[in-house]
Amino acid sequence: NRQSNAFDPILLKSVYTNAGKTTKRGLEFEAGTSVFGGFSGYLSATVQEDKMKDDLLMPGPTTGSTKQLLPTSGKTYTLLPKYMAGLSLQYSSGPLYMRLKTKYTGKQWATLVNDEEVPSYTLMDFDAGYKFADMGMLKSPLVRFNISNLGNTAYRNPNSGSVTNAQVVGIR
Repeated sequence: NRQSNAFDPILLKSVYTNAGKTTKRGLEFEAGTSVFGGFSGYLSATVQEDKMKDDLLMPGPTTGSTKQLLPTSGKTYTLLPKYMAGLSLQYSSGPLYMRLKTKYTGKQWATLVNDEEVPSYTLMDFDAGYKFADMGMLKSPLVRFNISNLGNTAYRNPNSGSVTNAQVVGIR
């Protein structure tokens, strides 16, 4: 059984509940190269899935009121992109290094009933640095330069919590 902390839009508060049984499956692949002419690379790919097996019974909006059955059986657990991939290319020569990184995050569900989706997105970052020789009390000082989200990609980054549903679900 999987525990879930989700925001209930009817109760307007977070509720901690048993989300029932889930089936998790996944595969991850990573590969890296050794340095060749100052260049090296890294690649990762992930395919994963976490399906809920039970519908979720939530408390009613008031004490003693009818409980709400959310249709979560067969749905994908929240905040779990099915596909992710990363690629990094680095160049290093003496005290200088440069690296370009790209990361793809596939679409994911923001709600337990899978009625609100967070679209996929790809981010690219660049960083570089220079390591100086010792300077008195400073031992191997390093200067770094970083640019995050190089293409200024607009994306939605879901929070770390879950939401039960975005659309109204019938009361039982």
